[in-house]
Amino acid sequence: MIASQHPQCFRAVCRTWAAANQPHALVGAFFVLVLLLAAPLTAGNATASTESKEQLAEISVTTDVGDRQAIRLPVISRGTVIDVSIISDGMIEVTMLSESEAALFSGQTNAHMTFSVTAPTTGRYFLFLDNRAGETSRQLQISIRAGRNLNTTQDQLPPGLTARLEKITKAVKRIFQTGPLTIRAARCGFANAFSRNGEIVLCTELAQHLIADIDDGRRAADTLLFVLLHELGHSLLRDWGSPRADNETVADEFAVALMVMFGQGERARAPAEYFESQATIRGLDYAAVASDPHPPSAKRARNILKWLSRDPNVFTRKWQSKLVPHMQTAFLQRLSRASAPWIDGDAVQRELNKRAR
Repeated sequence: MIASQHPQCFRAVCRTWAAANQPHALVGAFFVLVLLLAAPLTAGNATASTESKEQLAEISVTTDVGDRQAIRLPVISRGTVIDVSIISDGMIEVTMLSESEAALFSGQTNAHMTFSVTAPTTGRYFLFLDNRAGETSRQLQISIRAGRNLNTTQDQLPPGLTARLEKITKAVKRIFQTGPLTIRAARCGFANAFSRNGEIVLCTELAQHLIADIDDGRRAADTLLFVLLHELGHSLLRDWGSPRADNETVADEFAVALMVMFGQGERARAPAEYFESQATIRGLDYAAVASDPHPPSAKRARNILKWLSRDPNVFTRKWQSKLVPHMQTAFLQRLSRASAPWIDGDAVQRELNKRAR
């Protein structure tokens, strides 16, 4: 029960969350959800995919004389086609390696290079830029895209997954005022999650990667919960016209705030540990090298732990000023009858009075 996990969540407010179907649909469902997402997918009939390739990176890089830089890509699924375009102002050596350091491509360019490779196995891939033989630094524009091979079979999602995601979507809509919102799972060809145009997509590869990387089903589920709430933060804040909707640190804080409000604050330690473990690879910070819009992994871990160290009542009240104006009236009415230190009763009542005019 939530009350046993979060001392600030008293019986009355726990009944409030239950009445809104929140714990069952937004918390209890996640462990089953991650197992469904991580389940082996079955091959269906071969069909042509109409989805465009996903942009993995669009970056500018300076490679100094004597340097060799690495761009680490997300986890890529077997059979995914990776397209790379490089524009350079001088000679540079380029190599694409798999996680096992098998070379998929090697070449040189002094102007413009494009190449495509197909991932032979599921795992991480690295693009190395080598200027150790150069006499001057090099300025490069790099574009990397990935998508499923149109000649491969399409994968069927595990039974029950779509229904569970629909249940979670309905629960979100019971609590918050939203525009069109859909949460779906998809085979993306890489491990990620993203939100755009009222749609949140959880890539099945992400859950499979978390299960393999964390090797603890519960903590993998906790990390996936954080990822979904992070993307929900982007989606809702865009709907509400927030100028910081695309800020990755704000979305991280939104996710932690909701987890604390749901009585699940301790579960946010799992993504913090995961980000800390992913902070560096081969001595290079991925976010710093690849111009990822997210903060460096180590900083994300520190931020989560910082927010969790704060007084949960003060921390969540800060977010209520942003959330209460966008909560459903029925849910606000339930909150007004509940009692817990973190609930800003005055803000809830002001919003209800405003709507009653």
